[in-house]
Amino acid sequence: MIILLVDDRGGWTTIIWLLSLCRADLRSLIGAYLTNSPNVSFADVSESMELSRRVNTSLLGALGPLGRNFASRHREKFSPEAIKEAVELEGGGGFLKAKAVQCWQRYEDMANDMDDTAVDQLLHELLSSYAEELMVGPKARQQTKHPFR
Repeated sequence: MIILLVDDRGGWTTIIWLLSLCRADLRSLIGAYLTNSPNVSFADVSESMELSRRVNTSLLGALGPLGRNFASRHREKFSPEAIKEAVELEGGGGFLKAKAVQCWQRYEDMANDMDDTAVDQLLHELLSSYAEELMVGPKARQQTKHPFR
């Protein structure tokens, strides 16, 4: 399996970690098995193939709900209620500025922070976390500690 996923922002690191679970190079394992190497058994090849299948299935499965998960996160952050709450937490509603003006300013600030890099990062985070959950299960994911967390 050739892996060309390199991203140090955190999103792809989980995917790389998942793929690193497939420790042995499948091609090398199959080659060694076919040449009757005493170090490689059919069980080794089967295990590596099954792990590879699970990782690929998890990645493909995570693509399906990616748009819905992104939209949900976006709505949570940019909903009128969330913006009003953020303004109130900042002590909004002063004498000189109407609350509606403060909410609009807060929305503009939040929207400015949502550039291409931020959207890309969020998509990577959503994809990798859901793929990992599909791979190891939600409870195991919470307990799993890999070097990128």
